[in-house]
Parts: sequence; structure tokens; C-alpha cells
Amino acid sequence: MAAMSQSERWYRLHNGTAMRFPSCLSVLVSFLAVFAVAVTAHSADPSICDEIIEIQSIPMKGEGGDGVFLKLMEAGELAIPCLIDRITDTTPVPDPRMAPTFHGTVVGDIAVFMLARITERSFADFLPKEAADAYQVEGIYGYFRYVSDPTHRQAVQEQWRGWWKENGK
Repeated sequence: MAAMSQSERWYRLHNGTAMRFPSCLSVLVSFLAVFAVAVTAHSADPSICDEIIEIQSIPMKGEGGDGVFLKLMEAGELAIPCLIDRITDTTPVPDPRMAPTFHGTVVGDIAVFMLARITERSFADFLPKEAADAYQVEGIYGYFRYVSDPTHRQAVQEQWRGWWKENGK
């Protein structure tokens, strides 16, 4: 084996590095592209919840629904963060549920109903024991009585945030 000159060793060393650099760079670019897609796939455009005020009907389970309801249901887990953000929105709206209806319904209530429907969780799971017990006895009116206090509505929002932090994808 012939001895290499210093310039040959330098060339081979650097030429080998230069050959490896493009493949390392392409791996890095591929990783970043996949990461960007994954982040985008798990965070919906918050405007998806802007139409919540237009929901005309939240049907009984297994029945149809209006376009906005269906759009949110189709968005599924992607809508959860913006729905959680809306829980404290006290803008009055007509109650879109089939029955029983409540005159003091606000956007935040619809957000809670949609969260419960999308996640297949009872919204009573996100209430303190006393309010959950009232819900068991009084039905939806126990929920409405509890969230009529703004600090309670914020507490419900924090419960949903904690749940999503633990269970979100």
C-alpha cells in the first residue's frame, strides 16, 4: 500500500465529508417537513370555531344536524383547542339543542356540548362533585345553574384544558 501525501489525505477526508453532507442535509429537511405536517395536522385553524354561533341544531345522538354542527364534528379533535377557548364566551345565543332547551344559553355552553359530543365524554365529568351530583338530579339545568357563575365557567374551561393536555394527540 503506497503512502498518501498530505494533500491526498486532505482531499479524501474532505471529499468524503462533502459526500456525506448532502445526505445528512436531505435527512434533516425530510424530518422537518414531516414535523411541520404533524404539527399542522394536530392544530386546527382557530377560525373553525368562529361559526359556532351559527349552529341552528345540535341533534340527538345518531341523528343529522346542520352544516356548522357537521363541520365541527368532522373536524373532531382538531376543533378541541378552539372549543375549549370558547367555554368562557358568554355571548347569548338561542339554545340549539332539541330538548330540553334553556333560555340563558351562551356560546360557551355550545362549546361544552360540542366538546362532549366530539370526545364522547359527559360534560358532568368536568364539573366538581356538587355540580355533577346536581346534574345527575336536575339534568342539564344543574349544569346551567353551575356555570351561571363566571368563575365556575372558567373552572370548567381549566378542567377541559387539563384533560386535553393529558389526552390530546
